[in-house]
Amino acid sequence: MKLPLIACCAASLLIVACGGAATPAPEAPSTDAAGAAEEVAPETPSEDAMPAADAEPEARTMQVGDYYVQRFTGTFTKEPMTLTERVIAREKHAFVVDFRLEQGKHASTLRLRVDSKDPRRILQVSELNGEKESPATLAAYEALMARTMFAPDENEEQVASEKTTCMLGDESVDCQRTEYRVRIGEKSAKLSVTTSKSAHGRDLAG
Repeated sequence: MKLPLIACCAASLLIVACGGAATPAPEAPSTDAAGAAEEVAPETPSEDAMPAADAEPEARTMQVGDYYVQRFTGTFTKEPMTLTERVIAREKHAFVVDFRLEQGKHASTLRLRVDSKDPRRILQVSELNGEKESPATLAAYEALMARTMFAPDENEEQVASEKTTCMLGDESVDCQRTEYRVRIGEKSAKLSVTTSKSAHGRDLAG
């Protein structure tokens, strides 16, 4: 059964590490490109064939060895939490990804198998105890991620959005920072969220 991957957002979130295989794998040539190899290219490419100067870069390809470490702090949690996501293997049609959430002396680990073509799609969830896997549910994964989420009482409006750069490990990547006016109880506040396609849609800061 194929299940949708749930995205998370936190009040305070920091990427402190990135994949061990930081360099994306080169893309395989498309069928169209291979079929056109024998054709003679025109001397002057048309405007339609020219790449757009402001075209957005493609998202980073998931690779075995990639890992992300996120630290969550704020008044919504009594103790800081650290979430480590590590791509440990590639199977026929899936990547195997371990999620480990640590808070104080307590730790929980889930192993996900996600679609190799679309890592947002969860194929299987298992609970990990040492090296032993036991069946788990999507609800268990949702509960794990819910512990890292901050949800304001009301999201009043988006007030700003800008393109910027941020550090993903030791690499500078293109990011989008969006700021919202929110309400928490009787107080008004601002919540900013920074995302990047290079991080598979994760929040890099907030």
